[in-house]
Parts: sequence; structure tokens; C-alpha cells
Amino acid sequence: MVQHSMDEGTFPFHMRRLLLHYRNFLFFLLGYPLFFVQWCTSKLFARSVRFSRGMYPGSLRYPKIFTDVIYCGTFKPDAEKDLVALRKVRPGLHITALLSGLNVHPGKFFVFRLCDRVVFWNTHDELLQYLHSIKARALVFQGGDDHAIAPVVCQWPGRFVWQVRESHLRIPRKYLESAMYEQAVDIAERADAMVSFHRKEAWDSLRNAVHFRSMPQSIPPLCVPELGPKKRMRKLSGDYGEIHIIYASGLSPVGGVTSHGIHFTNGDLYTKFRSIVAQGIHLHVYAPPMDCYSTKYKEYFGLAQHSSYLHIERTIPFTQLLTEFTRYDWAILHVTWQLNLFNPGFEYPIQNGLMGPIQSGIPIIVSPTAKGNAELVERYKRGLVVVEEDISRLREILSEQAWLKEYCRDTPLEHDLLYDVEVFGRAVLP
Repeated sequence: MVQHSMDEGTFPFHMRRLLLHYRNFLFFLLGYPLFFVQWCTSKLFARSVRFSRGMYPGSLRYPKIFTDVIYCGTFKPDAEKDLVALRKVRPGLHITALLSGLNVHPGKFFVFRLCDRVVFWNTHDELLQYLHSIKARALVFQGGDDHAIAPVVCQWPGRFVWQVRESHLRIPRKYLESAMYEQAVDIAERADAMVSFHRKEAWDSLRNAVHFRSMPQSIPPLCVPELGPKKRMRKLSGDYGEIHIIYASGLSPVGGVTSHGIHFTNGDLYTKFRSIVAQGIHLHVYAPPMDCYSTKYKEYFGLAQHSSYLHIERTIPFTQLLTEFTRYDWAILHVTWQLNLFNPGFEYPIQNGLMGPIQSGIPIIVSPTAKGNAELVERYKRGLVVVEEDISRLREILSEQAWLKEYCRDTPLEHDLLYDVEVFGRAVLP
């Protein structure tokens, strides 16, 4: 278990490691007095003295470590919104983030900016040991009920807040394996509070099957203006009448994926991509699985090789992506949901990938099967809802609706499109 300073840019990496080892040597000699210094420093300056754990095997015992909020899980872009919300509503909070391993993707670097302490863990036993050594007012777990650490963090003895990335409880029971269903129920019943993209009515329909400690709150991952865009970029289309579209979200191999016995096809966008570039539309793809070549995605890479209109870009941190969006004319998040895999009410989630383009002022293209996305886009005129059959004439549709580009760029965000930081803050610490 290793804890790192947030001042990552202060010293070169090798110097930080040298200081880290030197600090641990002092800790080995001094023991508990160093913890007293850590506690006092944390309280006075909201910046704790960091140290490494596990470097010196033996019977050395650690007293309780103090913090206000522990944040852990997938650290998807909406985690940055959560942390900004906590900082905004309660500026003095001391926040500790728990990250897996030492290889941190640049998309998670916001953790070092927004948290007071970052702890790296390697094994589930190490994570559990640390959770028993830390004292906090609440633990926030961002992730799905099938996340590898979900059963571990559920053993946290204090207030447990589940920021629901995905829940198998949205899927009808007949499709679920018994073990997965029972784990989903256990996590939902363990949570002292739940924050979800799904509507309240959807969770109400599960009252007879799940005994919630408190009913989940619906807080969609809406816009946080503080994150950007920091500036507006020159359009790639320039004065040549070209159309450049950005896709920035997850992606599945051709044919979809099977998870826990269920086959999901909603992430397979190959046919749509091929149809779009065949119309002479430039499509720029920012998808984590495409950062390096993989045979699972060979069809996508093959299409990019043979078409000058498909551009596979490297993924970038969310705040940079907000500025990157402004280079494009349109965004697309045309996910075709398998509506038979939704319990009543769960077919209306608002995806985090929807809000980035909206916040950056570019119109977005969505599918009517993603009902929550489609409803929001139509209500606020932030893009187009295009049925599956019309993808083949997308260029014609975009030319007819070109007025939306200026409208989305010049129209300020409505209040209903802003992330409710107050409600999230109360959910974490009532």
C-alpha cells in the first residue's frame, strides 16, 4: 500500500521515490510520533504527511488514519464531477482516493488535483486492511455491482455511499445468473445511500425485491461548467464544407460482448461507423479500447486503414476533451439499447458521454432507443434524435439541421442541465 503526495510536479520522479524511502526509514525509527505529526499537519493544513505501507514486514501496527471522505472505484469522468461537487459544496473536506496499482491512466490525473491523499493498493487483502486502518465519515464507491472491489468495500464498517455506474438490477431477473443477482442485491441493501443515473420510479419498482436502507436518489451526470471548456478551438471543417463528427465513449468488438451470461450488442458500432464514413463524413473516435491495436477491434482498425474519413484518436482527460469537442461540428452517441434487458423505468438513463458535447456547445446525435438521452436532447434542442434507418442519409440530415451548430454554441446552458452539487453533497454527508 503506497500513499503519494499530490504535489506530483514538485520533484522529479526519482527524487520523490528517494524522499519516499527516506521518509519510511524515519517512520520505522520514530513510529507513532510521525503519525502524530501527520494528524496535526492534516488538521492544520488539510494536507497530510504521506507514507508507504508494507515496506517493512513484521508486527509493526498502525494507528487510525483520519480523513473525511474516501472515494474509490472506476474513476470514470463523472468521478471528477463528484469530487468537484464535494469541493464546491464543502470546501474544507479532507478527501482520500484509493487507486488500484501504480500505473495511472492520464484520464485519472484529476485525482491528484482534487484529493488530499491518494492511496495505491495492489491486492484485495491490502485494500481491506487499509479500510480497517482508516477513520472516515463516509466512503463513496463509484462503479457497477460487478466491479472487482465491490464485495471488499461493502465490508467498510462506516457510512457507505454507492455512486451507481451500472447495476444488474436494471436487468430482468430471468436473464441473470443467481450469483450475480445476489451480489447486486447485497450491495444495494448494504448501501446507506445510493446515487444513480436512473430515475426514482425505476428503483421504486424494485421495493419488493430489494430492501433499501434509503431509496436511491436520481442525480444524472450533468454539466459542471468549472471543468471547461477552457477555450474554443478552430473548427477542423474550416471553410471547405466538410463535416467532422466526434465519438467519445466506450466501444465493443464487432458482434458485441457477453458478460455474466448476457450478450450485449449496444456497444457494437462498426456498421454505423462504416455507413457514416461512406457518406464522406469525417468521424473521429476517442475510445479507450482503441488506444492501442487489438485483434478484438481489427474491423475498426481495418476500416480506418482503408478509409480516409475514419480517424482513431488517443483518449485524453475529460477536461481536455471538453476543449477538444469544440474543434468538431457534431458529436455522436448513437447507442442502440436492447430494451428487453431493462426493467420498467430503467430505460431512461442519461449517459455521461452525452453531457460533454452539450457542455462544450456542439450538437449531439442520439438514438431514440436511448430514451433518457433522446428526451433531454429534444427538450433543450441540444442535438438530433436519428432513427437507425436514417444513419445511411446522415449527411443530408445534418445539412438540413445546420442551424443547430450555432444555436448550441451561442445558447447558455439551462439550469436544469447543471449537475446538482448540493444534492450530491447531502447524499454523501447528510
